[in-house]
Amino acid sequence: MKRYINQFLAIFSVEMKALMRQAGQFGFIIFLPFLFSFFTFGIGAGISGSTPSLEIWFYQIIGFTVLTISLIFAESSAWYVRQGLLTGRLEYLLASPTHPLIIVIATALFNSIFALSIFFIVGMLATIIVYGILKILNFILSIFILILFLLPMLGINLIIAALTIIAKEPEGIVQPINSIITATSGFVYPITLLPLFLQSLGRSLPFHYAVENVRMTIIEFINLLYLYPLPLLLLYFIAGIVIYRLLEDNFIRKRGTYGW
Repeated sequence: MKRYINQFLAIFSVEMKALMRQAGQFGFIIFLPFLFSFFTFGIGAGISGSTPSLEIWFYQIIGFTVLTISLIFAESSAWYVRQGLLTGRLEYLLASPTHPLIIVIATALFNSIFALSIFFIVGMLATIIVYGILKILNFILSIFILILFLLPMLGINLIIAALTIIAKEPEGIVQPINSIITATSGFVYPITLLPLFLQSLGRSLPFHYAVENVRMTIIEFINLLYLYPLPLLLLYFIAGIVIYRLLEDNFIRKRGTYGW
């Protein structure tokens, strides 16, 4: 157990050091939801000829923030695998005594902390601007709601990473999935505006439920009735681990790497 803990801490610390070297990138990602939400808010004001309510801006900035987090989760493992294949780091890790599940858990925790940090900064500022300090408790509760939905997101993340091991190039996998996530999850507009097929597709993914529950918790409070899909969505997490391990094993057999 101690060995696994040390392996976990070693991988996690490497990821954290890499982030510290790219602090500017972190600041830019935080800025993006404000940039896009002000842009769409301004367009809406120009089209309507009047200034929309701040609640509409809040709806959009929370949506853009969860969208940013979703895209980070969708892409991070794919590019981690891609860089590992190019540099030989992935094969080295698989050949080392480090258990592959430890690698997955460590990188997943790093991505989760990274995502929650973005949501905490952007979401708290937006909540205070629109609703004042009266909704701070609601906002804190919304963080825990988001954590619950990060698990099925992580499952999709692992499936994308597993497919990248086979395809070698992540663009052909990540871009179509990101397009589906962005268009059908209701980040910026209600999915009821979409055709029924796209509505059904959006409701089959965890991203729609994540952004809707986060918004509802901040504006109103936790509504357990809206959390009913969560147990089913957790199947994404289980499927992600199973598929990742299967395809990772396939990669090991092809390369003849059995050291771990």
